[in-house]
Amino acid sequence: MKRFLRKLMVAILVLALAVIPSMGSYAATGVTFSGVGEIPNLRQGRPYDITGTLKASTNKKITYFRGQIWNISDGILAQEISYNPNAATVNIHNSKVNNLKFGDLPVGEYTLYLYAKDSSGATKEISRHFWVEPATTQMSFNINAPSYIALGNTYNLTGTISSTSKITKVVGRIYKNGEEKQKVTVNCNTYTFNVGTSNINYNLKFGQLKVRGDYLLKISAWDADGQHDEYYYFTVH
Repeated sequence: MKRFLRKLMVAILVLALAVIPSMGSYAATGVTFSGVGEIPNLRQGRPYDITGTLKASTNKKITYFRGQIWNISDGILAQEISYNPNAATVNIHNSKVNNLKFGDLPVGEYTLYLYAKDSSGATKEISRHFWVEPATTQMSFNINAPSYIALGNTYNLTGTISSTSKITKVVGRIYKNGEEKQKVTVNCNTYTFNVGTSNINYNLKFGQLKVRGDYLLKISAWDADGQHDEYYYFTVH
């Protein structure tokens, strides 16, 4: 009888383990970063685009996302951007954190820290080390950009971009909440680029911005040192 009861208990236990799903199958995955590459050594004045994806725990949302650049040479916080995405997945390239201005950093040694928290309370931080090296060329942006535009109104960009080496390409982009709304690319081969008489001015359509709010105009230019960026924030009211 005891032997029968023992076999019966074993059979019930095996059946229970087969029927009840493991706790691990329902466990939260936690906040995860993926595809965030190592940062190469940068020339002074050259920007860098952060790429990759940020994901919240299963069925949760990223409630806080922060990017910081620390100057290792003197131990100070050089730049910081934080915001509340309230999204399950964040494309880092299109996020506000990617507005960190690497091109404004002086020569030195740095660490980029990316930190996120989701609605479950889970957190994650990753870091990337990099150097900013002395530039071999000098570029200057002298562009008259808008600050305020009435909804539906156009705006004519004027001014120039100049470099000590030839400018090979200029790109103008308009963003809202980290999302690219318009983009115009011009290939060239000149030391001075006139924005007002170029397709950057002709084909960026400020009058087609149909939603009131804050926008970012980003002008990028390439020379022998690579990409240089200038940022202009404006409001459509």
